[in-house]
Amino acid sequence: MAISIGADRKYGALLGKSGGNSKASKLPSVYDVFPRSPGSGGTPKVSNPPGTHQQPAVSQPEIATNGFMASLKAKLSETTDDPESYLRSQSMLSALKAGKLTVTDAAQGKEITAWDKDTKAKPTKADNITKSDWTTFLNVHLKRDDHGAFQKTIDGSYVDKHPGEKAYFGRVAGKYYYVTWPSDKTST
Repeated sequence: MAISIGADRKYGALLGKSGGNSKASKLPSVYDVFPRSPGSGGTPKVSNPPGTHQQPAVSQPEIATNGFMASLKAKLSETTDDPESYLRSQSMLSALKAGKLTVTDAAQGKEITAWDKDTKAKPTKADNITKSDWTTFLNVHLKRDDHGAFQKTIDGSYVDKHPGEKAYFGRVAGKYYYVTWPSDKTST
């Protein structure tokens, strides 16, 4: 009951000084009750000045930005007490430095060869792939063992169905990504 009383008071305050619940009163907008957060798309569009023809900005997928690559490298550089995680991260960092780490966002239908923004490596462009939900994507790309679980290597990496590839599926910068890199012959 206390919640509805508080909501009634807030709603009444939003109606203005005339108060009351008269039908002639303007009802508050949802944005009066729940203000828009910055960057939520609630800002009005700005038109170009007359006589100027500006091309609309072509947005890059998130995985094609230096910010994402910095987040990826930071995640791989984190140290943990888990030996498997450490070995996998070191293997992935080596592949990143060699330009052989591939990042896939199946939900967005994008794939890119990762680069280390702290070296002289040049950014690459994201390629389009078929969009897929993660369950279907992982079932298509990962090998299973005799018990039906996804097969792993000694360092805790998943085994990709593509010969000679190791894989990682996890979160980077708050979203899920699938990352592959060449396996060494001794790690399976």
